[in-house]
Amino acid sequence: MCDEWKNSTMAFVEWANANGYDKTAANGECTIDRIDVNKDYSPENCRWVSIAAQNNNKRSNILVFGMSLKRFCYLNGLNYKTEFNWFSYHKRDVKLLEERLMKKTYEK
Repeated sequence: MCDEWKNSTMAFVEWANANGYDKTAANGECTIDRIDVNKDYSPENCRWVSIAAQNNNKRSNILVFGMSLKRFCYLNGLNYKTEFNWFSYHKRDVKLLEERLMKKTYEK
């Protein structure tokens, strides 16, 4: 966490209120998320998003075409577990996976 927020709860509250925090949002619809998961919690690296959006911003995600494999499968009507298992079996080769996904989505 940045020093500004560590040293002042009020600084965090002011940032939160000015940057989209919604205390009336349904549970899980307004959560703090680091834009870059490798950087600290700070005003320039945080945003308010849903749990679903936050789950797509993890180090453990497999990224294909600039998004998580899970999201890509969801958007293209593919079975995530099938594609993940294929990926694992093929030595976690992202380029090979992207070629497979392009072919599968093109054939639809």
